[in-house]
Amino acid sequence: MPLCIGVSIRTPDQAAAIARLSDDVVVGSALMDWIVKANSSGQAVNDVPTVCSELSFGVRGARSGSFRSRSSHPAGR
Repeated sequence: MPLCIGVSIRTPDQAAAIARLSDDVVVGSALMDWIVKANSSGQAVNDVPTVCSELSFGVRGARSGSFRSRSSHPAGR
């Protein structure tokens, strides 16, 4: 049975750490945070793909063993 973890994962660093311990990473709360904080629906639509890309960067990097923390990611807003 696959193990998925997803409690308060909001940054690529956190996503990478969880990806090393589980089969999958759930980031719904991170996306909801960005949507709620957006100044407009247009900004939310534009920000969500960027956040997804940054979080998946952490997961993919952790799985390949090449993850290096980025200091400038959108989750740091």
